Amino acid sequence: MDNIPRNEEWHSLSYSNVLENLNTSSEGLNVTEAGKRLKKEGPNILYRQRKESAFKDRLCLFSIYESLVSFISIKSRGMGSFCHSSFLHSDRYQR
Repeated sequence: MDNIPRNEEWHSLSYSNVLENLNTSSEGLNVTEAGKRLKKEGPNILYRQRKESAFKDRLCLFSIYESLVSFISIKSRGMGSFCHSSFLHSDRYQR
């Protein structure tokens, strides 16, 4: 498998050339060869790539920060819940 082409060249090979380059057949690998390759190369696992960009991460953190600032400013003014909001404590609702 030393003559395996780079990723961008696989599309130009014929089916038989691909099988030849990978030292396999259309029936697949036999158990012995599969065991050798597993031991040498490790399991055939595709890892999920992260799709979020650094910009989205920063935007999310900024949004959380702004939410906390808004929450703290509302609590500090005494308007933290509907029961204690300013319209319930106005003069016309007092007895």
